[in-house]
Amino acid sequence: FPYTTLFRSDAVTVLAPSAAMADAASRFLAALTPQQRQGATFPFDAAERQRWNFIPTEAFPRNGLLLKDMTAEQRTLAHALLRTGLSQRGYSTYTAIIQLEDVLRLIDSERFVRDPLLYRVSVFGTPGSQGAWGWRVEGHHVSLHFTVVNGVAMALERNPAAVEAMLDADWEIASHGYRWIEYGFMAEADERAQMKT
Repeated sequence: FPYTTLFRSDAVTVLAPSAAMADAASRFLAALTPQQRQGATFPFDAAERQRWNFIPTEAFPRNGLLLKDMTAEQRTLAHALLRTGLSQRGYSTYTAIIQLEDVLRLIDSERFVRDPLLYRVSVFGTPGSQGAWGWRVEGHHVSLHFTVVNGVAMALERNPAAVEAMLDADWEIASHGYRWIEYGFMAEADERAQMKT
């Protein structure tokens, strides 16, 4: 499967997608202030990891660090993390969706606050190649989740209907060879057993 290439001045380092995710997540977290890190991080087994939606924030209050509360450098690092989980087409689609907030503000600003910087980034657990960790970027219209277990990344684990819609639309959604497991109706003990495999 394709690998993400990271360039250094002295050599080219090629990382598997899950290693690239861990590297990007670690860089993102290292750039945050202690207060920001507290708002962006959660234990892997926190109930927050299972709590998500893509409806307006006014209807579904969210946790995580707002893009709006980040410096330009921190936002760049958040986007670098996002790129590790999406193909170029997927990343372009994501950025186009959040930029539509500016258009929607002109059309409908009375019901909901419209701002492309009202998306949140969350990291669950400690990024690395051992154990389980994950990350999420979400806001109104988009909710993306990634879980890495012992260096194996899994995407779109909780929304098979979205996967089916994307396939019907001929979208590229699994360019990195991720293993998909549906946890939505799985008992907690079974989910924990899956994470150990």
